[in-house]
Amino acid sequence: MITCIDAVGDEEHPAVCTTCRRTSETLVVVRQSTLAAPDLWPRFRARLVDCDDAVRLRVPPLGWQAAVAISAVAVITVLAPEPYRLLAVMAGML
Repeated sequence: MITCIDAVGDEEHPAVCTTCRRTSETLVVVRQSTLAAPDLWPRFRARLVDCDDAVRLRVPPLGWQAAVAISAVAVITVLAPEPYRLLAVMAGML
């Protein structure tokens, strides 16, 4: 059985494959579309005018798990013989 990827360039494949036929019909519609993309900047500017001048950023509270993890990394880094190499390895694990 031939797959759609294997049939690239085969002119007869879209005639028998409904998925490829729908995809090619959609591409034709998109390419021939004369509709302009909506301009979002005027709406964005209007929303900015309506907003307050101050931007409030809230830092989420630090849970005990995060505090323990940060403390463990700090202590291990201080006690390690080569702290920069250790930090590089830890960063590589992310």
